[in-house]
Amino acid sequence: MVRKKSLLVGLIVLLGLVVMSGCSSGSEDASNDSDSVSNDVAAEEEQITLEFWTVNLRKGFEDYFLNLISEYEQANEGVKIDWVDVPGDQINQKIITALQGDDIPDVVNLPDKALHLLPESAVYPINELVDESRLDVYIPGLMESVTSGDKVLEIPWYNAGPRVGLLNKKLYEDAGLDPDNPPETWDEYFENGEIIHSNLDNVYGSNQIPFMERLASIGVKPFNDDKTKAAFNTPEAVELIQKFVDGYQTGALAPGSVSKNVQQLPESLENGMVAQDGLYVASGLNRIESNAPDEFKQMKVFPGIKEEGGYYGVVSQQALMIPRKSKHPEQAADFALFVTSPENQLEFCKLTPIFPSTSETLQQPLFTNIEGDTLQDQARKIMVEEADDMLAITVPENLREFYEDEIRAAIMGEKSVEEALDAAEEYWNSELSSE
Repeated sequence: MVRKKSLLVGLIVLLGLVVMSGCSSGSEDASNDSDSVSNDVAAEEEQITLEFWTVNLRKGFEDYFLNLISEYEQANEGVKIDWVDVPGDQINQKIITALQGDDIPDVVNLPDKALHLLPESAVYPINELVDESRLDVYIPGLMESVTSGDKVLEIPWYNAGPRVGLLNKKLYEDAGLDPDNPPETWDEYFENGEIIHSNLDNVYGSNQIPFMERLASIGVKPFNDDKTKAAFNTPEAVELIQKFVDGYQTGALAPGSVSKNVQQLPESLENGMVAQDGLYVASGLNRIESNAPDEFKQMKVFPGIKEEGGYYGVVSQQALMIPRKSKHPEQAADFALFVTSPENQLEFCKLTPIFPSTSETLQQPLFTNIEGDTLQDQARKIMVEEADDMLAITVPENLREFYEDEIRAAIMGEKSVEEALDAAEEYWNSELSSE
């Protein structure tokens, strides 16, 4: 009896041990599963995805950007880049729409001329996200258009480069001028223009009116530092614009120059009715070569006109912006600086004839050892030499158009230069104060 009882107790104890063992094992497995889930959640939380928008760059540059992204992801474990390429005609509306919601990109390729479309409060200042010393690599004149007061709103990326001078050698010679002695000042420019028209029937000096880029050549800027007021109404600006007004009477400036359709001016370098341009966009050389090969053979490039204290105006540059609503603004800024670093801009410039925003890139053999001798090559050599004096000229379209209409009125004698600049200044300040 005792033996059976002892056996029964033993079986109960053994069964209890088995049950306890099973519970213990199950509890440990459950704990492991829980740890595994926690680790997965932590890994997901540590994973950062940055949405990166570019404008019209996937076609032709896909490999470059995929390699760029891969390099960054490998160097920054836990960061993934989601690249979205946006059509150029959609970028403005898409970013405005995105900023109204919560599903927004982290790094946006927004041209500096479109920056004014956004309220400043929607943009995260770059210099609040990174050490400001990291911004020292960018050309100061290109930083100005993306800076408001003490806030750097975008990172400069690439642009078309500084402008060059261009003249028709044959027309210069026919007018009794030396094409190897091109004008260096606006006075010389208009003197040559008057001589050209006096000696050649139906040929004029030039066809470009004093747009903002030409004011920049004498050191006049569109805005004050805070972009809150117009800054172009100066005695220096009055003096330069008056030279264009006088040149319109002497033939140094062509009659059709006042046309608003600047893409199809009646007197042009291409049709041989204009002999010079003091500040020419070098990318237009390809158009002249294609449309007017005989005139192209007569062209000579020279350093664009820039007087003491002046700049070479760049009408628009591509830039990278961080929306204030970005969930990872510090990482976004770091990636934007990586994309626009001197090294990565150099590789991008090897793929297409653009100009970088850093002086360090321009010091590399790609820019310092230009071996070709085509007109385009000659222009590029001049542009490299002058690149540090670039100034990005970024003016909202309505302000630019009003200014240019006032200048046309002054050139045609409908009002004085002072009256034109006063009217433009008043309009700009009114518009800027209402933003």
